[in-house]
Amino acid sequence: MLDPARFAYWIGRHQVANAYGPTEATIATHVAPHITANDRPAPLGRPVPEVEDFLLDEHDQPVPDGQPGHLHLAGVGLADGYAGMPDRTAHAFPILTIGGRTARVYRTGDRAWRRSDGQLVYAGRIDRQLNLGGVRLEPEEVEAAALALDGVTTAAALAEPAEGRDVLALHAAVPGGRITEAALRVHLAGLLPSTAVPARIHLHPSLPLTGYGKPDVHAIAALAFPGTGPAASPDETAPAAAADAPPVELPDTVRTWWRQATGTEPATATTDFFSCGGDSLACVELLHRINETFGLEIPLTHFTAQPTPAFLARALASVTREP
Repeated sequence: MLDPARFAYWIGRHQVANAYGPTEATIATHVAPHITANDRPAPLGRPVPEVEDFLLDEHDQPVPDGQPGHLHLAGVGLADGYAGMPDRTAHAFPILTIGGRTARVYRTGDRAWRRSDGQLVYAGRIDRQLNLGGVRLEPEEVEAAALALDGVTTAAALAEPAEGRDVLALHAAVPGGRITEAALRVHLAGLLPSTAVPARIHLHPSLPLTGYGKPDVHAIAALAFPGTGPAASPDETAPAAAADAPPVELPDTVRTWWRQATGTEPATATTDFFSCGGDSLACVELLHRINETFGLEIPLTHFTAQPTPAFLARALASVTREP
């Protein structure tokens, strides 16, 4: 979702547009042609020609303007469906009668509401799919990977605020404390794409459940963020606890890349990359730069197990050339 505050420089000097659309509807279905600094949040815009949108409730009936509904799309750009997946296609592309007319639509899974000027505003996901840094993630996949590790009894993946943005966080129930955060991170890195490895991992003796025995994601989020503000978690206190650790020598280029990835300096040998603001995407970029520049082959799983300047210093110890 476009944040006008992040593009204030461009908005003040150029005409900035915002576009929306899923792949299943040929990428772009809506355009907001002129975003202003006062748009909070930025609208998705109006449908492009030959596209229609419908905001429906749980009974597939239209919701009043100004109220959020499940965004459905119709028009010439809809895909035929998912190859080899007839059940998924039937669910995602139903034929509905809306307002007295029948149309084949695509259920986007996105919630939106309509402004008085007719433009749509994004209001989150219908399901639990997350969109972090432009990457869509399925929390259930992350949770299933965590549960595959013996000793993890319950898991919940959700978005969590960090350094002014949302990152992927995993809460895992580990009775008896037999599993460490590093061990779980290595396990996940071996099963998931790098973009799906959680930036933060919180270990608990148990997690709150719903009446159906499922993780209560709202209650779990409150474990890390009770009341109106975040409480200190083990991840967040780790850098402070390591304040007395000695500094470590890193090439200036690597220190700069670390700072760009996390927003903080690699202050001590034991500063944790993920705890001080880094996420999985930034981790991949950092290692790519180091490996490419210094001719190394540091595996992602090795760094996620020891995400510290000390580990990088050891890996770079045999390198004599500077970039």
